[in-house]
Amino acid sequence: MRVTTGGSTGNATIGFQVTDSAGVTTTGGKMTLVVTSLPEDSTAMLITIVIILGAVMGVIGMFGCWRASIFLKAAIRAKAQLEAEEIARCRRAVNAARTIESTLHMVNLKSFKAMGKITTHEDAREKGFLVHVDNYDELITFVAKNPVAFISHQWLSWGNPDPDLLQFNNMVGSLEALCKEHGYSEESLHIFLDYTSIPQKNVTARINAINSLGVFSSLAQHFIIIAPSAKHKDTGLICDKATYQRRGWCRLEQWGHMCMWGMNEMYFYNMETGKNEALGEDAQWKYDSIMVFEGDYTNPDNKKEMVDVVLGLYGMVLQSKEGVTKDLFQLLESNDSRVFPAEYFHGLATRLHHLYDNDPELRSILADAAAKVAGGAAERKSKMAARQGDTLEA
Repeated sequence: MRVTTGGSTGNATIGFQVTDSAGVTTTGGKMTLVVTSLPEDSTAMLITIVIILGAVMGVIGMFGCWRASIFLKAAIRAKAQLEAEEIARCRRAVNAARTIESTLHMVNLKSFKAMGKITTHEDAREKGFLVHVDNYDELITFVAKNPVAFISHQWLSWGNPDPDLLQFNNMVGSLEALCKEHGYSEESLHIFLDYTSIPQKNVTARINAINSLGVFSSLAQHFIIIAPSAKHKDTGLICDKATYQRRGWCRLEQWGHMCMWGMNEMYFYNMETGKNEALGEDAQWKYDSIMVFEGDYTNPDNKKEMVDVVLGLYGMVLQSKEGVTKDLFQLLESNDSRVFPAEYFHGLATRLHHLYDNDPELRSILADAAAKVAGGAAERKSKMAARQGDTLEA
């Protein structure tokens, strides 16, 4: 197709002819387009349109800013609420570390030997073997007057912690050695042992006692690990010192003692030598002990339940970080992401540390608890020294 154009102002004329593929040209034609000029006020109209569009966009922008401000205010309120909840949770955890949620039940060494085996709490209670302490202050007073050993061990069957009496015999050997070393009488040395000290039949009482394990452990002057090499009755696997140290609950119990006493008075009973071996110089053992959330658990959901317990114990570490727990505090700080995993703590340990540094009231609460424990320990040592002096004079 061949197109020609021509015309004058205000119009355009298009002429055309069509030639087919054989070269035959058909009759052409013309098309005229009339071109009119823009109206004189078109510029003003464009300006008006731009103004209207600008206004519309402005309104949309203002609406967007309003919505954004609402979202921002809501986010600020949510953050403030979360912060308040975290602070309240830290305070509860610290308070829980200086209270006991259930009565503490113990047995002295003389009664423990008379039991002849590790018996249930209910059986020991029925036979009159147990001593009961009902609250935190009474417990501190009791510990000041009597030596207390927290015995930590692992179960050697699903239904019975010690089916062959192997651990019972090791416990007796360890406690007798402790009495000999410190000059304790079998009537004065009291023992906390999970199966005997924690109610087994009443679920609520059992849970409350378990929640106070860290507190019980923190107040006992002596921490003894019983982990002889033995085969588990149900799994057939060997249980020993290494498998004990992998148990999450066992690590928590150690945490409890370490937060108040460091590695002092922590022992592993060696059945071959008949002696309590101090763990204070075992750096690897201390390192493994603080990794509570990397331990083995029969029920992994227990980890969620342990967060507040560990937080409370961490508060006790902060209180003594310039003293007996200095090394422990430094170890925790250098491994904080593993000790306080984000999936469980969500920054709570950092929050507690910040709260401790900036809240005199919280520091006072922790200092008061530590002072009571230290005072009780000093009183007990003084009485023990006086008794030993009387013995020497006699």
